[in-house]
Amino acid sequence: MASPNTIQRLLPRHYQIIELYVSGLYTHQQIADIVGMKSRHGVTCIINSPAAQDLIAKKRASISANRDNMIAQREVDVLDRAKRALEVASEDASRVLVEGLLDEDPRIRNKSANDILDRVGLARVSKEEKSVKGAVIVMDTETAARIQQTLELDND
Repeated sequence: MASPNTIQRLLPRHYQIIELYVSGLYTHQQIADIVGMKSRHGVTCIINSPAAQDLIAKKRASISANRDNMIAQREVDVLDRAKRALEVASEDASRVLVEGLLDEDPRIRNKSANDILDRVGLARVSKEEKSVKGAVIVMDTETAARIQQTLELDND
């Protein structure tokens, strides 16, 4: 049989004491004052009871899980903001690459052309790859001249 001082079930006042205790903001004496108890001993007895300890453990686990979820969400938010910032910066970077095609220095034009082609998935053909015969490429004379200059630079 349980001791006469053992709490058999939690009452509304016990739940209030447990909430104040779990918040971590109050001492036992402050909790006693808030709920109208004469001493902190009564608060200590309630908090140390098996029923209260079980509820306290559940509340702490819930708080911990909520904190973990908030941290994970904050990390996702930070990564999303970083991704958006990089997407905006990528527009500027693309503009710089395109402007490089108009540079006076043929090496810069070549580098810009190669970088652009690489980023759109048209990587430079390696010497090991075979050429395709019978393909027709349509381009204006300015583009053809740039390609010819690029090829001449590659042969240097």
